[in-house]
Amino acid sequence: MTKYFPTIHSVLDNEALAHACAEQYGLKEAPYCEFFHRGMNDVYLLRTGAKQYAVRAWRANWRSMDDVAFELEFLEFLKSKGLPVVPGIRCRSGAAYFVVPAPEGPRAIAAFEWVPGTKFAQRADPKLVARLGEVMAEIHIAGADFSPSKPRRTNPASMIDENLPHLQRLIADRPEDLRFYRRLAPRLVEALEAIKPGSLPTGPCHGDFHLYNGLINDADEITFLDFDNCGQVYYAQDVMAFCWANEFTGQPPAHSDRFVEGYESCRPMSGAERDHFALFILAKEFRLLTGYAKHMHALGHYLTRHQRGLSWFARSVRKHASEAGLD
Repeated sequence: MTKYFPTIHSVLDNEALAHACAEQYGLKEAPYCEFFHRGMNDVYLLRTGAKQYAVRAWRANWRSMDDVAFELEFLEFLKSKGLPVVPGIRCRSGAAYFVVPAPEGPRAIAAFEWVPGTKFAQRADPKLVARLGEVMAEIHIAGADFSPSKPRRTNPASMIDENLPHLQRLIADRPEDLRFYRRLAPRLVEALEAIKPGSLPTGPCHGDFHLYNGLINDADEITFLDFDNCGQVYYAQDVMAFCWANEFTGQPPAHSDRFVEGYESCRPMSGAERDHFALFILAKEFRLLTGYAKHMHALGHYLTRHQRGLSWFARSVRKHASEAGLD
């Protein structure tokens, strides 16, 4: 018999985390720490004197330690190239992160400089959106020279097969949607796996960039945040993730046009990449939906209860499947 009931996602004690950070980062003053945000990972605000930090606590069994290392190495690399990202702060030991034991398993911890500003979505005028596209292209171009200690490929087609059973359980009371998703999944996997190696350019990408994943300050300086999904993917796939997120969050369609225009002002895309736009939008949406179903019990129904519902997804997936020729 176990001493405690099984735990999926615990909440780290804020005071204990403050002491751990003080030790790991050599902070002279006793820091104040508060639980700031819960998503796929947890974010804490850490303050010592007038200095503020964002501390991320990765969820146990969500990312491997190699994945965490890749993200932090990538951020350091991009910052060294002058790109607007926030790298993690190295521990006194020189390590990029430290690990704490939680009831559900080990959790990686890293601190970042706190960045002031407002979300891009609050200032999303056409010029800003075009500039964001330019920065994504600059990240792709610079990332071609990135050599991580361990490779990380995200969004493989196999994730759809792995996560589909979770979606099937979630929508067992929606038989029409269940039949459609069961029919769509193998077609989508086949289409993704049919992409000929080398036919589309790939490289280290953000993986989940949208208008809520970055900040702009009063001086119009922008910062890209949240590289938790970064890894080796098709560049066009990274661009289309932004375009899909605009639909999901109800942004004007022109935002996607301006973003692509800004991107192509730095890195024009080939005809072959454009031919895969519809497929990549569908793949982004369906992976997110199946992945959410898998991790729902750690997150709650925030995706379908507080944002878009299952009926919205059913309509949207059908629309994108039709546009990709997979309906």
